[in-house]
Amino acid sequence: GIISIIWFILGTIWVYSVFTRVCFNNEDGRCYCNSVCYWFAFVMITITYILLVIIIIVVCVVLVLSVQMFDRRQIEANTDGYEELQTPEPDTPIANVDPEENQLTGGLFLGDDTFINYNTTSETGRTH
Repeated sequence: GIISIIWFILGTIWVYSVFTRVCFNNEDGRCYCNSVCYWFAFVMITITYILLVIIIIVVCVVLVLSVQMFDRRQIEANTDGYEELQTPEPDTPIANVDPEENQLTGGLFLGDDTFINYNTTSETGRTH
């Protein structure tokens, strides 16, 4: 794995660094390289880099979309640990257990956010 990456980087440096100096006609010259071999290496390295950039872009887009979908599903499922409060119908009796005093409390919801507490018989605004 690591040796292949190092070999690829060294090949990239060599192929791209001699791009303007390579000669394909003079087999005895110091800058000679077989044209098929050179262009094959050049094209393969270039395609590899293009595919690498495309893969990185696709992975980033998928991650962003998956985070957005996860957030949307979490909001829709209301998984924050609280039940969604729903307004009861008018004239609906409401009973709760007060955990601090261990007693039943309740009242009557009249609508328009008016709640009559059975324990104190005073009208108060409904609280959530």
